[in-house]
Amino acid sequence: MNSNAQTADGRGHDPAPDWSSDVAEVMRRAAAQDAITMSVEPSRLPLVGMVSLVTALVLVAGWNVMVLTRPVPPLAREEQQAALESVLIVLVEGIEAYRVRHGEYPLDLTAIAPPLQGIAYEPVASRGYLLHAKAHDVQVTYVSEDGTFRPVPETTGPPGQGGDS
Repeated sequence: MNSNAQTADGRGHDPAPDWSSDVAEVMRRAAAQDAITMSVEPSRLPLVGMVSLVTALVLVAGWNVMVLTRPVPPLAREEQQAALESVLIVLVEGIEAYRVRHGEYPLDLTAIAPPLQGIAYEPVASRGYLLHAKAHDVQVTYVSEDGTFRPVPETTGPPGQGGDS
């Protein structure tokens, strides 16, 4: 405590500092800075950024439309045949599982699967069955007696003219 500074009530403490001149100086500097900021032309950076962003989005959307609308090339004949054989293998497993459970082959495919377009089931007396599959221009037959696939030859014209006879 400063013993020289005493108040009217006799307590000894320092008088409150005079902040008014400091506050006035800070306010004057802030006003000067605002005046400088207001006199500067607004930045064009946000506008340039938005134009760039919109351009990029249009280019990406255009690219996606070009890529997604390209036609899918058709599978080669060998690939189509392999795909059909894969489908028939799944059906053969279902047919054989049915035979093990029931002691006989199913009368039709609806006993093991929903109706399938391009697939035909043909029971062959008590010896087994044939499964025929057709997709586009490829046909495959599965023979249960020997467990083989037999591709149906590609036809080149009407019967009797170099195609099926």
